Amino acid sequence: MEVNYFLEIKKKFIFFVGKKTDMANYLMNHVTASVIVFDLARTNDTGVHAPCVSLAENILDNSVINYKYNTEAVEFLHVPKVIFLAN
Repeated sequence: MEVNYFLEIKKKFIFFVGKKTDMANYLMNHVTASVIVFDLARTNDTGVHAPCVSLAENILDNSVINYKYNTEAVEFLHVPKVIFLAN
């Protein structure tokens, strides 16, 4: 079972894990975040971390596209730092 959760701390940090489309859709309203943290769970399933890595690369290139409802670009005010947590 895949768990999707989002947590904001003072609108500066965003912690999340989940489907790429859900994460990109969430970022549409949070373009002022200065740090985005991906929490990677320990798993043996193949392809689980790929959406997070792919979205992180898009964030750093400032080329995130939200395909969830209406296709539109996510334009950050400043490109945020990206951090990965893994145990």
